[in-house]
Amino acid sequence: MGFTRERVLKAIEACGPKVEECTQWLIDGAPAEPHEAAADVGSGSGSAVEMELRNMGFQADRVHQAVRQKGEDLEAALQWLVAEQETADDAPPPPSKVRKVSPSLAAKAAAGGAVRDLGHPGGSAPSIAAAAAGTTTTTTAMAPSRQLHAAGDSRALKRLMKELTQLTALDRQPGGCRALHAFECEPVDESDLFLWELRLYDFSAEDPIAVDLRRRRLEHMTLRMHFPPEYPNAPPFVYMVRPRLKEHTGYVLSGGGICMELLTPSGWSPATSIDALVHSVRAMLMAGNARLHSTEQSTKESDYTYEGARRDFEHILAVHGKHGWTSHPMFRNA
Repeated sequence: MGFTRERVLKAIEACGPKVEECTQWLIDGAPAEPHEAAADVGSGSGSAVEMELRNMGFQADRVHQAVRQKGEDLEAALQWLVAEQETADDAPPPPSKVRKVSPSLAAKAAAGGAVRDLGHPGGSAPSIAAAAAGTTTTTTAMAPSRQLHAAGDSRALKRLMKELTQLTALDRQPGGCRALHAFECEPVDESDLFLWELRLYDFSAEDPIAVDLRRRRLEHMTLRMHFPPEYPNAPPFVYMVRPRLKEHTGYVLSGGGICMELLTPSGWSPATSIDALVHSVRAMLMAGNARLHSTEQSTKESDYTYEGARRDFEHILAVHGKHGWTSHPMFRNA
């Protein structure tokens, strides 16, 4: 958004750690600093796409170059800008270096909405007030556990955009990703690439889970995928959302957590694509003979929650950390 760190600190002093109030104060409540006004004048108005990209925090000269390369296509220009940052982002930043937040987060902050703390899904990070300025520093007085990861989330964003591009290409083929691979997977909100929804379709007719789904008149199973700032070096957190399964089936625990080594730090490989991950999760559900908790069409049940699945995951790590994993190839290589 182009605000200086000094103005962000003033916003925090005026409004406290509330993200929405700080962002609104920065956008509407405070007069622009003289050097900021001069910078705005110098940058020129540009096209609507250029203005949108500059509002996301990209430098004016790089925005102009992106538009020259990709034309008035916002998505293509944004992908070009992120790809161009690859060399710089892959190099470890010096301790004193500040960095741009991801365009999706900056855009959400610019809209005045609370931005999800990547380490605590569902919560708002106090440090996002600094993210609204386009920078974070290691000297902030806010809780370290609530800070965005400087080098991590930039690489994660780049990888997630690559994965999304590949899945989008599948969707453009006849029948889309569902017809080709029996699933659909995309971000829950286009402004947040770190939270995805996965829907599994079209199980083999003879599979018990397919029979249960037909009786319940359900078309698919829904899961959530939370990607950490350290992705792809760290695994996503994947859990069931709906429908509820019978306990001890599908290797899904009572809170929705999935017992699968691939989803743990010890079993994860950064080379695993989202496509491959989805097929592995599906195979694990089938290997565990997943069955619905109820096949009655009138069934009303609550979804599995992130918190419940997290508790399951901690239990999985504790148990298998102590006893190890079975040598069965489904657990070892799924």
